[in-house]
Amino acid sequence: MVGPVIGNSRVISSKAEGPDPRLQDLIERYQSSRYQKPLADHTVAAVNWLADQIDLNNADIVLDTGCGTGQSTAHLADSATNKDTVFLGVDQSAARLDSDHWQAPGVRNGQVILLRAELSDFWRLLEERQVIVQKHYFLYPNPWPKPSQLQRRWHAHPAFSSALSLGGSIELRTNWAAYAEEFAAALRLYGVGPAKAEKIQPQTPVSPFEKKYLASGHLLYGVCWPGLTT
Repeated sequence: MVGPVIGNSRVISSKAEGPDPRLQDLIERYQSSRYQKPLADHTVAAVNWLADQIDLNNADIVLDTGCGTGQSTAHLADSATNKDTVFLGVDQSAARLDSDHWQAPGVRNGQVILLRAELSDFWRLLEERQVIVQKHYFLYPNPWPKPSQLQRRWHAHPAFSSALSLGGSIELRTNWAAYAEEFAAALRLYGVGPAKAEKIQPQTPVSPFEKKYLASGHLLYGVCWPGLTT
């Protein structure tokens, strides 16, 4: 559901004023079972290609989940002080990425690697390889604001525990307060720690969505967790 236009973009409109009350039951169910959806062949190929590019178990990796066009991944790399860090952007859509490149599993440009992959499968494959990342960004994910769409939100997806297994620090940014509060609640329910949602005011936009929302005067929210015990 979307609300009124502010500037050149719409705000999220939803009856939800905080975390969905079904979230705890969902996560408890996930913790008592194993997610067994068959892995997508193109994602398996992408991870195999990635393993040929870098030493997955020893590289310093910053993961940009749902990177869209990859502009956010490039921005993060440009802002980095450690030029040995690998910035890995992953998105499921060849249309959002440069579709000319996606005859192959991925594209590398210096520190930046972009992959087309199903993210839930990608997290599970990295978990199998016992990969640990330095930092994991979730920048303006699709909010899926309808109550019926709860399990399409990343933190309410059965593969989210695999994302958390990758360790490192976590940062979410969104323009929907309820999403940030729910994301923080999921981290707490998974035992990550006392994460909380806060208003943020970035000085330099990290992604096209953030640039648009800042120009439109939207309120922005973030959840940051400084580190996971793995």
